[in-house]
Amino acid sequence: MRVAIVTETFSPNVNGVVRTVLEFAQYLRRHGHDAIVFAPGEGDDVAAGVPVVRIHGAPFPLYPELMLAPFSLRMTPIMRDWRPDLVHLASPFVLGAHGLKVARSLRVPVAAHYQTDLAAYAEYFGLGALARLAWRRLLDIHNACDVNFAPTLSIAHDLRARGMRRVHISGRGVDTRAFHPRLRDLSWRRRFTQDDDRPILLYVGRVSPEKNLSALAEVARALPECPMVIVGDGPARGLLQSLVAGANVHFTGVLRGLDLATAYASSDIFVFPSESETFGQVVREAMASGLPAVGVRAGGVQDLIVEGETGLLCPPSNVAEIVAATQRLVADAALRRALGAGARAEAERHTWNAVFDHLMGWYAGLVTPLESPLEITGVE
Repeated sequence: MRVAIVTETFSPNVNGVVRTVLEFAQYLRRHGHDAIVFAPGEGDDVAAGVPVVRIHGAPFPLYPELMLAPFSLRMTPIMRDWRPDLVHLASPFVLGAHGLKVARSLRVPVAAHYQTDLAAYAEYFGLGALARLAWRRLLDIHNACDVNFAPTLSIAHDLRARGMRRVHISGRGVDTRAFHPRLRDLSWRRRFTQDDDRPILLYVGRVSPEKNLSALAEVARALPECPMVIVGDGPARGLLQSLVAGANVHFTGVLRGLDLATAYASSDIFVFPSESETFGQVVREAMASGLPAVGVRAGGVQDLIVEGETGLLCPPSNVAEIVAATQRLVADAALRRALGAGARAEAERHTWNAVFDHLMGWYAGLVTPLESPLEITGVE
């Protein structure tokens, strides 16, 4: 099969959408399929062994990793010459809408994947009117596609309630060989504590206001004896550093590859207070590394953490519960070990191969010529 992928964000950015697209491109190559990626912004013209067509764009103010590239004169002739069997839209909004129009003009089926809650970001920054416009645009785009995929059951229910049609579930996997408890490194731990029995708290992700960073600060202040390691970067790093000034908190910046896997495996408790995740890939990576997770019963995270088996879930908008759950795990080493083992076992059920095998079953049923292009509204 020949799959053209159109994504709104791509490497060198590091986020869940980029990771998923890269894993999918690698999967396609391993299984004898062909792929091409259309992505906004600057970067390499080959990634994961597949060609990348770069489209000029400008950063979206509320989410700078998403580049706004509303139009490309190159996409139609390149896609026509490349002759895809299917177009895969990753978190479509601007470039994805153009990719949809190009696919329809070429009578190629389109599958869209909902992966970024842009409307939630707008609401967080007090831009309710913009959030409503964002939802209207998202629904126009997705409802013009042949099939839509949500990453978890809770997100699928929400999308259907908002009016999105033809919604099915395609989750995300995790590389259980790359993220593994065996990578625990005593020398890494001693960068932050000389007490081998002292639990290390870990957060991995974008350091941005919508991630509920104030909860991280409260946890750090409530547990000054436990080092907290913050892996990642973003526009609110300075704010978070001011909130935790004087606390036992350490910032590493963005980590990749073995450095990232070592950080997971060498920590003890994953603290992830975000309430705006469509999935929460870092939660699954932490679980694969054998860490119990403290998360919020909201968005996609509530479908990843199994309460009392792989981690602890807290009510939304309740920082005190997040603090209490973390304190409980710090105080109970046996519970940490039991939940960590359960987390690893759960992660092993969700490999990328299993996820994409299921998705390609769907795609195989779509690669028949369309009788006529669907009418597209609201995506000009």
